[in-house]
Amino acid sequence: MLAFLLPSLVAAQATTFGGKILDMDTQEPIPNATMTLLVRGSSEKISAQTNEHGYYQITLPEAWLEGEYPMMLEAEHYFQVNGIVLVNHGAERNFHMKHKPEIREEEIKPVRIPPTSNLVFLIDISASMNEEGKIDMLKMALKHLASLLRPTDKVSIVTYSSSAQLYLPPAGANELDKINAAIDSLTCRGITMGGLGLDMAFTVAKKSYIHEGNNKVILVTDGRFTSTESRQYKTMEKLITKMYSRKIALSVFSFGRLTQKTKDNLKNMSVLGGGTYAHIESEEMAIEEMVDEANNLGAFK
Repeated sequence: MLAFLLPSLVAAQATTFGGKILDMDTQEPIPNATMTLLVRGSSEKISAQTNEHGYYQITLPEAWLEGEYPMMLEAEHYFQVNGIVLVNHGAERNFHMKHKPEIREEEIKPVRIPPTSNLVFLIDISASMNEEGKIDMLKMALKHLASLLRPTDKVSIVTYSSSAQLYLPPAGANELDKINAAIDSLTCRGITMGGLGLDMAFTVAKKSYIHEGNNKVILVTDGRFTSTESRQYKTMEKLITKMYSRKIALSVFSFGRLTQKTKDNLKNMSVLGGGTYAHIESEEMAIEEMVDEANNLGAFK
């Protein structure tokens, strides 16, 4: 009994067929291309190479009959072709192959793995954040951003109102339930002491600093600092500039109805901190801005 499957009964004579293998685009013959036939369900195969005119010829072993056979075409600098060929004695079977595009060495770019992120969410929980659903939109935006991070990224939460507090010590982004629970439990009260919050957020960022990583404070606020704090913008700006020189950036997202002056101040803070600024007015905009922020971090896989 034969060790491999046959299309039908044993042939009376060997079957020979041939043809050309051509370049798909130029129609020029491809020399030294290899045509290989296989038998289904068996390791048996037979191969032939094309000559300088792109012509190949295959004579089947006597036990192989006319019929359909799986075939494979291979040639240097060409994409491999797999398919089925109908084999008949004396038949001419021509095939085409697609040339691989040439890539110059200078065009080969190294794969860049995005650095790990060390993020500190600096969250305004002053009483004014209770107005107009700002705190709810803030929570939704931050949870969406957290969901886009990679498991290796880290998140801390610092809150500020009348005082500043480390609300969530650094947690891996794979602990998403823990991060979301902390965000959901936020409540708003007190006045807005943004300077205190900024000091603590940068302190936390320094303690959890990742060498060659994305180290960033993300401030979310309605921008209503107390009158005392408002006069200290220059002090806050100096701190932001100093931290950015130490490779800790600042992005700012604002909520609610703000004066143009307040928006300009917050935007200037983000510029000094080498981050982004956006004023968020809807849930759709919140999601869009958080996706952009994650993309800037290289958080997408």
